[in-house]
Amino acid sequence: MFFGFKKYNGKRYFCLVRSYRKPGSKYPTNETVKRFCKEDEMSPELKKVLADQKAKKDLVNKISVFSENEMPDFLSKYLNAPFKIELAPVVIPEVQTNFNKMPRLFYGHLAFKKIWDQEFKLRYKIDYLQQKNKEITSWKLNDLLFYLVARKVLDPKSYFNAYSDKGEFLYCPWENIKQDNFYRGLDFMYENREEILAHAVRHHLDYNKQEVKVVFFDCTNTWFETPYDDLTWKIIRFRREVENRLKKVGLSKEQIDEYFESTEFDEELKKELDLTSEDILRMRGNSKEGRFAQPLVTVALAIDQTGFPIDCKVFAGNLSELKTVEPMIQSLKDKYQATNIYFTADRGLNSAESLNHILNQGLGFVVAQKVRNQKTEFKDQMLDLQGYRRFIFNEDKFIPDDTEPADKNCSRFKVCDYTRKVYVPAGDGTLTKKGKPKRKLVELKCKIVFTYTPERQKRDLAELENEVKRARLAVSKGELMGNPYSSGWRSLIATEKEISKDKKSKEQYRAIDLKQDVINERKSIAGYCAIVFNHPRDISQEDQLTDEQVLSTYHSLVKIEDCFKIMKSHFSIRPVYLWKKERIIAHCYICVLALMILKNIQTKLVKAGVNLSISRICNALKNASLGVIGDGTFKKIKFYNIGLSENIYTPELTGKGRQQASFDETEELEELASKYIQMRNSLPDDLDLILNAVGLKPLKIENTMGDLKRNLSLQPVPNTNMVSNIKLSYLAQTAQM
Repeated sequence: MFFGFKKYNGKRYFCLVRSYRKPGSKYPTNETVKRFCKEDEMSPELKKVLADQKAKKDLVNKISVFSENEMPDFLSKYLNAPFKIELAPVVIPEVQTNFNKMPRLFYGHLAFKKIWDQEFKLRYKIDYLQQKNKEITSWKLNDLLFYLVARKVLDPKSYFNAYSDKGEFLYCPWENIKQDNFYRGLDFMYENREEILAHAVRHHLDYNKQEVKVVFFDCTNTWFETPYDDLTWKIIRFRREVENRLKKVGLSKEQIDEYFESTEFDEELKKELDLTSEDILRMRGNSKEGRFAQPLVTVALAIDQTGFPIDCKVFAGNLSELKTVEPMIQSLKDKYQATNIYFTADRGLNSAESLNHILNQGLGFVVAQKVRNQKTEFKDQMLDLQGYRRFIFNEDKFIPDDTEPADKNCSRFKVCDYTRKVYVPAGDGTLTKKGKPKRKLVELKCKIVFTYTPERQKRDLAELENEVKRARLAVSKGELMGNPYSSGWRSLIATEKEISKDKKSKEQYRAIDLKQDVINERKSIAGYCAIVFNHPRDISQEDQLTDEQVLSTYHSLVKIEDCFKIMKSHFSIRPVYLWKKERIIAHCYICVLALMILKNIQTKLVKAGVNLSISRICNALKNASLGVIGDGTFKKIKFYNIGLSENIYTPELTGKGRQQASFDETEELEELASKYIQMRNSLPDDLDLILNAVGLKPLKIENTMGDLKRNLSLQPVPNTNMVSNIKLSYLAQTAQM
């Protein structure tokens, strides 16, 4: 923002002006934020301040955070004439009794406040960190971060939109925070992310008297709508800098191009990339959504046995998921001193190095294991009926059923000793002749659970049949294949190279036959799967998971997929519209904090005997709004709890085939309120259930300011933080019409 002069009715006025760019426009547009006085009414003191650039900038910063009621006293010493605030023209819609024509205030975020303040105790932690930082003193970081986290659930748009809509909420102490400070809040979140997250988790566990016994771990990735990754951008920017530098010393374009082709430039570029390698985050990698042409970042998430997020890490998009296991385990141990826990992951993260690291840390694990390509002794054990026990699956639990002996057609499981001999890094710093770390042979001794179900066998055989059809078609056409594959339909095809062992031209990869032995093997193991597990080193035998609990634990891994689905579909964790590494990571942590609060609300609802999906919870909180009527003062203001929907369901027309009574049909306020009260009394809506679950009281149809503070636990909050100045100005102008 800046000071300027604008003409109104032929006279020049001294104004505070904001510059912004409209979507699709090439040029910025200026908008009057506040109009102070006529040019000839400016005092010599004010003109003197405007002539000093530093004093002028300080004055802009001060005015931008002052409310309109405070500003006359602040500027009175600079003005000769009495100070008057003249707002820019505002288009006022026609005032009707229709609820949807009222100015609205959203209050769904207040369902989070009690959890944020009392259960997670983040207000105290963030205030302490801000006081310790001492760089930001004019506004509270806690208010801003709470708002950004709540926005991820209520309206997950960009951070610019979050700034634009900051005055649309009941209770908005963040109203006077400027746009640049929204990004400063992200920087603060990045610097203190680990401390803030660990603080919230520890207090959540203490509040609910829980401890972490099982950790579910998995990775996903989020993408960016840019064609270049960070490495490419660094090369482009560095070439531009070098080119500008060489132009200044008088080199021609041909000489500059020649320098770019030289080894000297390659060495200079390599040195620059080595210095800035820590800033590289957005990179192309193995996208789970097939976005291989766009840069990614990898988000690793850990949740406990209840499905509550307890840790998060963000890695470069080109990093293998296997490399994320060790940092996550170390983080869990540092934050929570986790020792007697079971680390649970899918088979994509089941590597020898990962399991060896887990065992060395004294932790337990439960991970999936491929049943194909097993050694003969383990495959024979799996196919042998001896030692199998029947089981039934009920309410997400595996329950042993020993009433009858297991046969080949029943669901069954058995546990065997399992040993893997693998090479892992020696860890002593020694290198091979090729400069790679030396490896040593270790034995991983653990247990393996083999399971079989007829339903899985049908699915596996149907999948195999489809792959055989695809392979036969490739053989009939004599298609050229790539190198042999270990899985998928291509693993069923034999090429000339595999038969003749003769390295010739690319014709050696032409499909000529099916691998019948591979097909027969796939048929023999259809219906089987395996889980490898081991108990923590220091856990007592009483606290160890039983065999059936191990199976139930791995089955619960689906909870982490639900968490990723929530962040992708409800929080818009991707695509990311930030480009700085620190702010990208802060964005991911803010999404995880929002997920923690949302899962907490869902757990409270379950304890209250209410089962609401995440979608219903999000929709209820998004639609929680109040219609406001008043004259711009706090004395006569009233709030009508009307929701966001343009339609209302009458009590007698709920259920299948229900009809809607439209608000578009203008009705008397009392009659409409009566219908709404009847509906809420006969069938409490989702929002009422959520407010009750988090310890708040549902609002009445008509509320005063005192009612809102009592029901929503906002008694200490001053009125000036309850309703934004924008809404009050709107009400004041509406009342005068």
